[in-house]
Amino acid sequence: MAVMTTDEDCDELEYLGCSFLEDLLPSIKTYTLCSESQFLNLINSQTSHSTTILDIPHELLLFRTSEDTDIYTLKTILNLENPDISTYISSIDLSGRLLLSKMPSVSHGSVGGVFHDIILSSILPMDLKHALKTYIGSRIWGAQEKRAKEPDYGWGPKRRAPGQPDRPTIALEFAYSKADKKLQSDVRFWLSPRDGNANSCLTVRILQSNIRVEQWHHDNRGRLCRKGVVWITKTTDRLVVDNNYPTRISFEDLFNRRADCPPSK
Repeated sequence: MAVMTTDEDCDELEYLGCSFLEDLLPSIKTYTLCSESQFLNLINSQTSHSTTILDIPHELLLFRTSEDTDIYTLKTILNLENPDISTYISSIDLSGRLLLSKMPSVSHGSVGGVFHDIILSSILPMDLKHALKTYIGSRIWGAQEKRAKEPDYGWGPKRRAPGQPDRPTIALEFAYSKADKKLQSDVRFWLSPRDGNANSCLTVRILQSNIRVEQWHHDNRGRLCRKGVVWITKTTDRLVVDNNYPTRISFEDLFNRRADCPPSK
């Protein structure tokens, strides 16, 4: 259950339960998955008459598989080598028999590119450009391969200590409209030690009049807490940035090691 609570220091999220997409059911339009063609037809119906992502009736769609869903259909939809379909799969929850699809847009890539440029400019003076690995369209499985996500963008070290999994240490998730439940679900997956196992998760929510950037991490008591939030508001002639609680990515969070520790340790 994704409940937001507030204490003296931070906003807090609960950890994942057995199903991490169930909480989205009341807020996202849901269909029973019948066939590959039905899946594609529903996706196309969302995008064919829209000029921008803000015009799309539903940025997110949930598909529930039934016991009668053909296993071949499910394997085809989950196959990463089928780009016509895999492009749209954002999250997989086999325990809940749910698939979350997201309409791709130029803005998704643009947001990731902006953050990538910021991170790259920070590590260039340390001559670490080639030490950074990016994760785009990378499906990350967790929890005994019962659920998976693809980050909108992710970063991590190319070289890892023995036993460290190949997955992003920093994940970025992006959404339009009032998709807080979806973004909270993303945070809970990426920061779950059994799933994404990332050190930090950045979320970006875009509305017509403002942009909100949040940073989530584990606090010193192991809770999932909001570490920073930045609001960018559009006025008639300029952008106003409220960064009283700025986002900061530490070297250790990004590279999974201290700055004075070699990559192989």
